[in-house]
Amino acid sequence: MTIVTIDRAGLSDRREVEKLIAEYHASESLAPIGERISWAVDQQLSGESPGLLLVAREKEMMVGLALAVYTPSAELGRVITVNDFFVRPAYRRKGVGRAFGETFD
Repeated sequence: MTIVTIDRAGLSDRREVEKLIAEYHASESLAPIGERISWAVDQQLSGESPGLLLVAREKEMMVGLALAVYTPSAELGRVITVNDFFVRPAYRRKGVGRAFGETFD
């Protein structure tokens, strides 16, 4: 099991977060759209959109991310929905996803 830390992304993480999202899109056979990626990252880093932009790191290397937003539900109240989730292939099945999940609990 890989030991990772999960933290909110900060302004200094912006470039690496955008690269990781582009890597995620490419892995899904999507053409990364830089402007759209930047907009989504801006929304979270500026606090304009209620939600979380979390990054997983092993030591200093960013190995995964989760972008989630809060939405209202008449039944449940505030609900968090994970819109984008990616773990670099070399770090899959090593507990990174579980660490993200524990953060959302």
